Amino acid sequence: MAKLRCVRAPLIAIVQILFVSMAAANDADRGAPVSAGVIFSSSQAERIAKGWPEPSVAGDYWTPSAAEIADLERVLPGYLAEFDDARARAIAGKLATYKRQYLGYVDHGEKFIWVNAFCDDFASQTDWTERLVVVLDGGTCFFNVRYSAARMRFERLMINGEA
Repeated sequence: MAKLRCVRAPLIAIVQILFVSMAAANDADRGAPVSAGVIFSSSQAERIAKGWPEPSVAGDYWTPSAAEIADLERVLPGYLAEFDDARARAIAGKLATYKRQYLGYVDHGEKFIWVNAFCDDFASQTDWTERLVVVLDGGTCFFNVRYSAARMRFERLMINGEA
């Protein structure tokens, strides 16, 4: 019986190490939460983009850092408030009520962060931390925009229409 205990203890330790390693690998492929939303990993972004019809979100993918998202979030309210569209200004006034998904990709050699945003009310209806939220219509409850971290500039703001 003593021999069996000696064999069982190392075997249990190996099994525990495998489970921890597998969990860490799965966690590495999960979106990283930030205060306003979730940062998709480069592998998540690649999978997501394959099913997304937007051709500009294609190519190489990267994982934005929390610091890059914080920089983006510092300038997003001003961008929306100054945008020449009443709907963008309305969004700026209630931006704190939106959840966001951040996806990093490279377009013509430049790194961009694509921001997909939606009303907080919608977050309870979907697994938005793992899957891209794509809604047609919905008005100002849904918008997306891309951000150049190098130039600290937003472009291609798209606010959904009304059905």
